[in-house]
Amino acid sequence: MQGLQSKWFVVQAVPRRESVALKNLERQGFHCFLPLTNTPCQRLSNTNNPLIEPLFSRYMFQITVPDINQTGSENVLEHKVTHHGTH
Repeated sequence: MQGLQSKWFVVQAVPRRESVALKNLERQGFHCFLPLTNTPCQRLSNTNNPLIEPLFSRYMFQITVPDINQTGSENVLEHKVTHHGTH
């Protein structure tokens, strides 16, 4: 099993739709990571409730898990994540 290593990739999502993209990718069996951060208060609001948003706007990370049934190569799929109604 030498040579089987996981690799990280950057995934670009539609702005402000990172959580939707994350759910869609996870539903398809991909292993993803969306780092989140707390902002001091909500934008455009009079409340002081903290807002949790992506640390890197539009970006998340996807890790490949080597398929030990493949001989000599990893099974990596490439998908374009879109939201219905936007182009």
